Amino acid sequence: MKSKIALILYFFSCLFTILSNTIGFREGMLWSKVAIVPAISYFYFAQSNYKINILLSSVLLSCYLGDIYILICPSAHTFVEILCFLIAYLLLIFYLLPNFLKIKWRYSDDLTLILLTSTALAVLTYFILDLKFDRIGTNFSVLVLYGVTLSFLMLMSIVTYFRSNNKAHINLVITCIFFYFSDSFYIIHKFYLSFAILDFVQITTQVLSYYFLVNFFLLSEKTNKLHHN
Repeated sequence: MKSKIALILYFFSCLFTILSNTIGFREGMLWSKVAIVPAISYFYFAQSNYKINILLSSVLLSCYLGDIYILICPSAHTFVEILCFLIAYLLLIFYLLPNFLKIKWRYSDDLTLILLTSTALAVLTYFILDLKFDRIGTNFSVLVLYGVTLSFLMLMSIVTYFRSNNKAHINLVITCIFFYFSDSFYIIHKFYLSFAILDFVQITTQVLSYYFLVNFFLLSEKTNKLHHN
């Protein structure tokens, strides 16, 4: 029951955040967005029988700090928020890497998949980073590191999904796609081309990504328990 209440609060906060952002109601967005990560964190806490996952908690905390910084200091330089989300992505890579390295590769098929995915992500990241940004206030090398990290996380999720197709990895792919869209559209909207549709997609994918992230961890833990029994 408590997990359902937390999930309802999460989706209500997401909806109110998206609506407030769309109509420019900044005060409403401030209060609703602050509740999103705590609500989805409590949902995970209740669903996992009140066990704490240190890594997931660290990922959510890093994202939460990035969100709060953006809300409190919208005109400040982007280094702090980039650092917060970069830490979150590095932690996710750390979590995924052991299983990723254990994958039994079918070299012809997997190499083709990796090359196609890497090329697509590299081209997309290059075009985004090649835009003539103004007022970004962050060293370009930091943006390159951020883009490479996010692209590698995306690559890991796609390859893992194709090699082990289950509900957990579906949630992981959706999470990473939402991360990629959210970050790309945020940078383009804020520093290059201000379109309402970009802002709408960015905020929607960002707030909903937490649901799929938590679902991935819950389903992964259930899968691990089944394998150990």
